Amino acid sequence: MSDELLKDFGKYLQKLRLNAGYKSQERFAKALNISKSAIGNYEAGRNLPDHKYWKNILVLLKCKSLDELFKQLLKDLKKDTEIDMIIKRIRRIYNIPEGKRKIVEYVDVLEKAYNIKTPSERKQSQR
Repeated sequence: MSDELLKDFGKYLQKLRLNAGYKSQERFAKALNISKSAIGNYEAGRNLPDHKYWKNILVLLKCKSLDELFKQLLKDLKKDTEIDMIIKRIRRIYNIPEGKRKIVEYVDVLEKAYNIKTPSERKQSQR
């Protein structure tokens, strides 16, 4: 995921947090049982939440699924990129600094949980 998209996600997460009634990072962090600095890092676009927090984040933000969250983000940003293309790009980032490898781990979890296939995998399964 590009740094720009990661920062866009952070801003979007902050917007959702505020819309859900969590006016402070501290209150949101307390509801998730994580540190305020972790929320600050997510919203600043430095990190993505660990996969074990996503279920609670979705509940608190009143989102039905991760797919909905990311598709809405892309729609709000008016980006023409499909989630499949983002996944494909993320998979290429194995050469990035260690701290950002969580993104790749998250994508693997997302793909398995929601049975997301790349366009080439979809073509093969249609044959």
